[in-house]
Amino acid sequence: MPAARPLLINASEGLTFNFIADASHDEGGGQARHAVDDPTRVGVGPITTGQISKDPRVTETPYLQYNRRNTYGFTGRMDYDLGSAKLTYLAAVRIGDSGQRFSQAGAGAPPSFTDSVLTQSEKYTGITQEVRLASDKTGPFSWLFGLYYLREDTKRSSQNTARSALPGGPGGTRDSLDGDNVFAQDGVTSNYAAFGELEYEILSGLTLSAGVRYTIDHKDMDADARILSLGPVGDILSPAPLKTPYDVHVKKTWRETTPRFALEWKATPSILLYASAAKGFKGGGWQAATPDAVTASRPFNPETAWNYEIGFKSDLFDRRVRLNIAAFRLDFSNLQVEQLDDVLLTTVVTNAASAKIQGIEGELSVAITDGLSISGSGSLLDAKYKDYVDRNRNLDYTGNKLARTADYQYSVAADYKLPVGDTYVIKAHADYTYQDKFFYGPENLNSEPGYGLLDARIGFGRADDRWAVTLWAKNLTNKLYRTSVIPFLGDEASLYGAPSTYGVRLSGKF
Repeated sequence: MPAARPLLINASEGLTFNFIADASHDEGGGQARHAVDDPTRVGVGPITTGQISKDPRVTETPYLQYNRRNTYGFTGRMDYDLGSAKLTYLAAVRIGDSGQRFSQAGAGAPPSFTDSVLTQSEKYTGITQEVRLASDKTGPFSWLFGLYYLREDTKRSSQNTARSALPGGPGGTRDSLDGDNVFAQDGVTSNYAAFGELEYEILSGLTLSAGVRYTIDHKDMDADARILSLGPVGDILSPAPLKTPYDVHVKKTWRETTPRFALEWKATPSILLYASAAKGFKGGGWQAATPDAVTASRPFNPETAWNYEIGFKSDLFDRRVRLNIAAFRLDFSNLQVEQLDDVLLTTVVTNAASAKIQGIEGELSVAITDGLSISGSGSLLDAKYKDYVDRNRNLDYTGNKLARTADYQYSVAADYKLPVGDTYVIKAHADYTYQDKFFYGPENLNSEPGYGLLDARIGFGRADDRWAVTLWAKNLTNKLYRTSVIPFLGDEASLYGAPSTYGVRLSGKF
């Protein structure tokens, strides 16, 4: 349940302070995983063989499951008008803790052949600061310069309790599927950046801008793994078959320069045409759980991408129609890809040497009357790995589609507002979203068929939004779909999306 409280202070002429505090708490019964037979492999997997219920929304775990999350945040902003320029200072603190416990297979062992219970906890503290100085835009030339700082402290712990119902003795299959282990990570991220942008109006309505950002990303991590017990017979299951306990300390610094260029033309007061090219950067890191110290010390590389875009934005017919269309292309270098490693029995991040996403997207909204509006958006994508050889598996994924990326998706929505006197209002909303088939991994084997979801809500409250009571419904058609799939020994350990759900939301501003 989120809550936020803003505060605006006008300290003096030209000097303002804005503060926002927020807090949220969420909890539930954990992940309801259910295994189904992997259609890409011959035979039935050990988890599926042991399951009794065929209802994919029923999990048969005998363990107590939970998930919880608490977050607290504070944001402050200072703006000081210097006349020909404005000085802005931003500071934010975010603190959070979370924990979860769930069965990775969704069934106990026995009757399932194998199961593992994962208990995870995390504590996070993040601090960001930014200062920037921007000129006013009274003339054809304007500029902006700034500095940025981020520090994140994260402590993670993951305990895995694995059990097997397979027959066998030490050294056999069962031997490798029993035991308890703990992986812990204590990481610090320090990110520094300097940035600037220049903008020049070449002709009336035609503006050229160029900017650059220089980033230093430093990560420092302690990781250790311990064996708590070897189980009735022997070893350890996921998140990795721990070979020997270890305690490692690693650190690394990455640096990147990311420019941006843009050309904008205000063709009419209601139509803007633009073209841009920008480079993005995502820092590297280390795996969450590994079987040995060597793998724990080996980082995955940063990811960079050039984004090219051309399009237009428009507000037409007295701003009653909004139409935006863009064509784009992203060229990735060292794209970070998360997948399950069959040998390590853990989720790992590897780098694809290069990948590309190109396509077109658009959005349209129409105010039919003062109270009724409709809107829609959609995209068509061509997303493939241009060069990707998985060194861990010695497999070539070049030419395959990007994981979790559908060829097309769209959404449509309708909103209706009915005033009740001068003080109150009734608001109704409905939306339908659809996405095409996509693959869960770069090998393009395990996939999710295309599906659509229908949501709706209706509420009554004050016209000034001081308070409202809203009835809501999600997945009205009770569509069966999955949000996560882990291929494992002939199974697809699946996490299904929520069925039709309904509720009441009370909201207020104080």
